Amino acid sequence: MFRDGMYRVAYFSVEQPEREEDAALAVVRDGKIMGSDPQGGVYISTGVLGIPNGAAQVALTAQIPPGGTLVTGFEAGADGASLAVSGLLDVNATAQRTTVTIGGQAVDIEVTYLGPLPS
Repeated sequence: MFRDGMYRVAYFSVEQPEREEDAALAVVRDGKIMGSDPQGGVYISTGVLGIPNGAAQVALTAQIPPGGTLVTGFEAGADGASLAVSGLLDVNATAQRTTVTIGGQAVDIEVTYLGPLPS
């Protein structure tokens, strides 16, 4: 499984290249993931399935605030939105680029391990 710690998650799409304000901060503790981005999106893991080759199939729920817009162009509307997020990640990498799906749309991400959690 993922090592406990803090991670930077940058996300971008063909329509919107990476921008610093589009980076989220995620925390992993005991195999559970929780994160947030500057626009108020909150990401909580609903499952992490380990795969023998050092990869993990990750499933999260993204809570998008009212009026939020994703890099895919999806607009949450006045009530906000809850979207499924899934992807395959290398649990041993300190930095990686991959593609995940958010609400059924492909989004490129870059995940970087920042360091351990404070004790």
